[in-house]
Amino acid sequence: MTVNFAERTEWRLRARRVLTAALAAAAVLTCEGAARRIEARILRVERVEEARAARVGMAPVQMSRFARLSAAAGPSAYVVVWDAGPGVPAGTLVTFEYRHDERENVKFLADKCAEPVRGEQRAEFAILGGREVSAWRARVVYKGRRLAEVVSERWR
Repeated sequence: MTVNFAERTEWRLRARRVLTAALAAAAVLTCEGAARRIEARILRVERVEEARAARVGMAPVQMSRFARLSAAAGPSAYVVVWDAGPGVPAGTLVTFEYRHDERENVKFLADKCAEPVRGEQRAEFAILGGREVSAWRARVVYKGRRLAEVVSERWR
């Protein structure tokens, strides 16, 4: 059986087209998996007050007036409830920045996800010192990219 030059060339062209289409499909599928969009959103930020009455009786007599007042005021906490959606990778940061009324400098707190997480998550941030928080900002960040942000009304 002899195959002429034209048939051989036609067969090679068909084989190249099929191979090219298969490689293109594989590349598209691979890129879609690698370029999966990481999404998160902050559902709410809650302020939690600690029990203050228990702390007043625990202050020793020798403690300074400032320390007693600070202990009497008690710490408060903020809880950031956020949704990781289908999942965020390890290394994702939940940050909480806040300011006190009498101070302009911003305090920064962070909670790092040690492993990949999905669904609804909670990050708790303790505010020590007993002073009122005047403004705050909560963020979810992955590799320097902001995934979600919520700010209080007084944040600037």
